[in-house]
Amino acid sequence: VLGPDNKIGFVILVKGESELMLQSTKSIEEDFHVAPEIAKAQVLLYADVDSLDAIEKSLPRENIIVPRRKTFYGALEVWAKDASGKIIGFAQKAE
Repeated sequence: VLGPDNKIGFVILVKGESELMLQSTKSIEEDFHVAPEIAKAQVLLYADVDSLDAIEKSLPRENIIVPRRKTFYGALEVWAKDASGKIIGFAQKAE
């Protein structure tokens, strides 16, 4: 997918049921301008989940970096830090 500068913003590689998404730092900065620590992370984990409600209930409020939002591709997301400080995005496909 091309970003606003007409350069590649991210790609998704798919094999079977596995996906790997690679996103440029610039694209992340533009997408997460409200949470600059996400753009500074070297690795982000992004997991599809069946119930975002269940995930949100299990997360301590202070660990949430980006509260629930809807992406341009229709997913509902929440971004949080785990106990070790790693950043994880949880996503539920919109119905």
